Amino acid sequence: MIFIKKYLILRHDIKYVFYPYLQKKEIHSFYPDFINKIFIKIFSKLNLNFLLFGSWKKLIKEVDFIIIFDTLYQSNIAKYIKKKNKNCRIIFYYWNTVTVFNRFVLNDKNIDEIWTFDKRDAIKYHLKWNPQFYTLNIKLDPEEIIYDVIFLGRDKNRMAMIENTKALFNKMNLKTKLLVIKNEKDFLDYDDYLKLLNKSVGILDIVSPSQTGLTLRIMESLFLEKKLITNNKDIKNYPFYNKKNIFLLGEDQDETLLDFIKKPYEKVPKEIVEEYDYKNWLNRFFKDM
Repeated sequence: MIFIKKYLILRHDIKYVFYPYLQKKEIHSFYPDFINKIFIKIFSKLNLNFLLFGSWKKLIKEVDFIIIFDTLYQSNIAKYIKKKNKNCRIIFYYWNTVTVFNRFVLNDKNIDEIWTFDKRDAIKYHLKWNPQFYTLNIKLDPEEIIYDVIFLGRDKNRMAMIENTKALFNKMNLKTKLLVIKNEKDFLDYDDYLKLLNKSVGILDIVSPSQTGLTLRIMESLFLEKKLITNNKDIKNYPFYNKKNIFLLGEDQDETLLDFIKKPYEKVPKEIVEEYDYKNWLNRFFKDM
């Protein structure tokens, strides 16, 4: 275990997916839940959104490090932190790939270090790399399996790939449940999603050709011991890769998919799984300090 100084982690929403399971008092949302998003947009345009910051702003002077996630980040957040505590080291973490919408962070002078979950972006933009993570706190009790494959995710220009994969599943007579989120009403509570996942043999993971970073679905597969069907070819470079557990679309033969689903999941060594737990993800930021 690496001992670190006091820290905070800032995200857009601490209730998102598995974060409630982390149960860490150091993790905070940029804004309190009760503040309407419309007010946030208005105050942000006026550059006054710091007035809406959550209770974490009272803790800035007490911490040595603050890790900030990319989603909904605005440059005046780091500026505000430095104004309150100039010695606080700010670490920015890209939990998504670098795009035209979040690239401005690369030039944010108030940020001390920029890290990314994606190896390709790390090389392209000369960033530090720390892969996706999950938590060992989530445990699923055995349930009756009724699906071969499930998918839950946003469109993100992936519909064509998802539809092509669905056609393959139908050809193999696989029982599937593929849920594409197109608007707010399509969202599924994470606990409900886990119940759905618990009834499935495997998970479908579709990423854009430009992404190499591990997705949340890959982590769920690894931690919850579910078969994975993915088009992320870079997954072969990770220590948990196992052809018995991971089917590579476009590389593995389509006709072997049914046999892949039928064979049991092969356990990954505990020490490898633990490398992707929140605790070790956090420690990697500080291992060279």
